[in-house]
Amino acid sequence: MFPDVLFIRAILEMEGNALRLDLETRVKCSFVCDRCGRTYNQEHDCSDTFFYAFEDAQRLPMDSDQALIPRNAVDLDITQEIRDTVIIGLPVQFLCRADCKGLCSNCGVDLNLETCACPKHPVDPRWAALLKLKDQD
Repeated sequence: MFPDVLFIRAILEMEGNALRLDLETRVKCSFVCDRCGRTYNQEHDCSDTFFYAFEDAQRLPMDSDQALIPRNAVDLDITQEIRDTVIIGLPVQFLCRADCKGLCSNCGVDLNLETCACPKHPVDPRWAALLKLKDQD
């Protein structure tokens, strides 16, 4: 899914008695289109902000997500935050292009490449008997 290098920009700043991490990521991704099934590459950019409070510090308001870190910590592992930023930022639907026509639900031909010969409004087999009655009149 991620065949190329992941670029990361992380800015860590002291904010009062806590730390604020602004994270930006960019990676070239390989996806499979949900409509036509073709593999395509697309650049994926995302960003997020994380807060860290020191164990002995007063916590931020309840509406902010923050992790606790020891006051004497000398390093901060942000591997999980990077992973979360990239994965959560992925699109809900993978489309090779916005106007992808997908596959014909009847014959399976890729409608982006060719037109199928299927009837435009296939008759539900449960109603086929009524269609025969119509043709008799």
